Amino acid sequence: MRIKTKASSILNVLGMTIAFAAFYVIVSQVMYDVTYNRGIKDADQKYVVCPSFGNDEYISNMPVQLTARIVESIPNARLGIFAIYPYSETVYLSDDSHAQSYHYNLHSFTKSGAEILSTEFVAGGFPEVENDVAVSERVAAAMGLALGDRICTKSDTILWHTVTGIYKKFSQNCDWATCDILANAEKLIMSTTDNNYNYSGIVSLANSEDAQTFVTQFQKERYLSMKALAEEYERMTGESVWKEDEQNLDDYTCRLVSLSELHFSDVEMSSKRPPVQWSSVLLQLGIAFLIIVIAFINFINFFVALVPEKMRSVNIRKVFGASRGVLIWQFVREALGYVAAAIVLALVLILAIAKSDISLFTDGSLSPTDNSLALALLVLASVVLAVVSAFFPAIYVTRYNAALGVKGGFSRSRAGQLLRKSLITLQLAAAVSMMIVSIVFFLQYKYMVDRPLGFDKENLYSIEVNGCSTALQSRVEGIAGVKAVTASNGFLTGNAGQTSKVSSNDFELLQRVRYVLPNYFDVVGLPIVLGTGFTANGSDDVIADIAVLDMYSEQTMREKLPALVGFCASTNAKPITDKSTGDVDFYCNAATLRRYMCRLIVRTEAGVDVAGVLAQVKQAVADELALDELPNVLSVNDEIELRYAKFKTQSIIVGLFSIIAIVIALMGVFGIVLFETEHRRHETAVRKVLGAESYNIVGLYCRQYAFTISIACLIATPVAIYFTHRWLEQFTAQIHVSPWLYILSFAVVAALTLGIIVVRTIAAAKENPVDNLKSE
Repeated sequence: MRIKTKASSILNVLGMTIAFAAFYVIVSQVMYDVTYNRGIKDADQKYVVCPSFGNDEYISNMPVQLTARIVESIPNARLGIFAIYPYSETVYLSDDSHAQSYHYNLHSFTKSGAEILSTEFVAGGFPEVENDVAVSERVAAAMGLALGDRICTKSDTILWHTVTGIYKKFSQNCDWATCDILANAEKLIMSTTDNNYNYSGIVSLANSEDAQTFVTQFQKERYLSMKALAEEYERMTGESVWKEDEQNLDDYTCRLVSLSELHFSDVEMSSKRPPVQWSSVLLQLGIAFLIIVIAFINFINFFVALVPEKMRSVNIRKVFGASRGVLIWQFVREALGYVAAAIVLALVLILAIAKSDISLFTDGSLSPTDNSLALALLVLASVVLAVVSAFFPAIYVTRYNAALGVKGGFSRSRAGQLLRKSLITLQLAAAVSMMIVSIVFFLQYKYMVDRPLGFDKENLYSIEVNGCSTALQSRVEGIAGVKAVTASNGFLTGNAGQTSKVSSNDFELLQRVRYVLPNYFDVVGLPIVLGTGFTANGSDDVIADIAVLDMYSEQTMREKLPALVGFCASTNAKPITDKSTGDVDFYCNAATLRRYMCRLIVRTEAGVDVAGVLAQVKQAVADELALDELPNVLSVNDEIELRYAKFKTQSIIVGLFSIIAIVIALMGVFGIVLFETEHRRHETAVRKVLGAESYNIVGLYCRQYAFTISIACLIATPVAIYFTHRWLEQFTAQIHVSPWLYILSFAVVAALTLGIIVVRTIAAAKENPVDNLKSE
């Protein structure tokens, strides 16, 4: 019995160790998301200005002059502005063509922008002169920079910058974590007009009343600004584009999204990560606590099963005058000892995980020094649950005359068995629920990356370029194995790069505009299903997704959009998380706008050495554009996987921890069956003496636990349905969750559980009944 007790103790400590490590990893990710951008002082009072582009769509690109005027009219308000995109710059200490190069992200800012983001300088400050820069400590250390040093960047021309400040790098869990170099671009930014949406702004406001004032004034000022621009256009061209009775004031409003909420908002912002859903955060937190509760259910069962042994020692201590409080504290202290051992082992495991590839599935660091709050929550939850786990059996053992309970104590009573079975039922229900949730996560992710896109994605690749000249296109087309080359202003998947709205009394359309070269449709394999397609001289030609005809007739479309020359087949390129409605993809002929093409699109021949062909393509692009390093090439699948990387991570993490939950639950089942067979040795011996075979004994245990498993599955079903339904709500297209998924999950858990029971009870049934009867 003592050996089996030690074995169960070891299993409990190992189970808690795994549970503690899993709890820490999940809570670290949750804390990363919850504290995102909150390292910036007063993050809840600093707002990104997000104008509306109709149809409930908001973006972070704002009209600079208009916003600045409104901020000036509100007392104590401040405006900080920065470029939407950070520039990936090659930086040198010398203009020597052979000088060592460094690659950093340079971000254009106004001085107030750096101040609003609480930029902390360790030396100097934000530059006062245009194009001078402040660098992060990391950049300063890598390049050996000090205040007053000069660095240069090389793009079209060599541009020299003086270093005026060195700042602490922004926190990893904020939208400006990649800012290596801050450049003063105040003169350039503040000279832009209100129809220039290339900059984002953060407004610092004192209270909610000021925020409401800002939104009200913004709506009014933007309406008047757009009207003035339309009138200026009419004076220049004679074409009227503004009809007062067709204007909707609500289309000119804006949202103020605080920095503390930005991580969870659906606002399109180029510098931020894909939005995080609160439902996902809560689900992760629930899984973390579920895993640790499963481990402690094992712990409770372990202590309850020890009641007969504890009664003997308690009886002896009572005889020698030990008080009830002292006896209860002994139980609690023992439980805390087990937990302390598990925490120490968990820390060792956590340190190993932090250095392993598992850390790649979390956004932030897993080092305990960077996650003190997660570690504190782990210790607190562990101590509380340890006390609760030990307190009930301690109260029971010390309440009665111990001598009365040695043979027939609580652990052997019907109530004791019911408690243990109830706890095991909850464990198995939790494990089954997590298994179902993890399978749904995986299937939804697989559906997202595998669903048809509406064009031929095989052998299709895109490369980031700074313009696509005819020379570059011809050079790449000349590479053996390249079938065709085109270009676009954006990725092959995802929303088109520019949004515009066309409306009148009876017509309203939100256009997602993608600029492409004339041969785009042939190269990508997207058929023109109605109309002529782009014409040879039609530099302003437009082709619309055929889905628009579900909203308006072809005649109406051609009347409202004179440049419309055809309709192409619909695609599924729009992100599955984008719930906007009423928007349609449009493709504009960009034959005369090659310098704005930022994605070179290459289709290779089937059956060629793709790696070899793409290596030549990358070299050709680098040579033609005078790049210092080879560009990155993405297949269509690469684009999709990057877009849904967050969901892939979620499915892997949930799946991994579902396995952990099942393992811990099965460890608990093994421990309880170990005690059950030990405590029922006399019963087993009597049954064998009366003629029962080993398979009869095994069947008896299996029938008892089969009922437990059935109840667990009944509990798990509505729980799993609720959580999977809530998670799937964030997608516009969802998988069908088949009843077979539930049946399969139930069958797997049942097989594993009954397998453990069979293995253990066979060993117990084979014991000599005479020896068991003598030991009683």
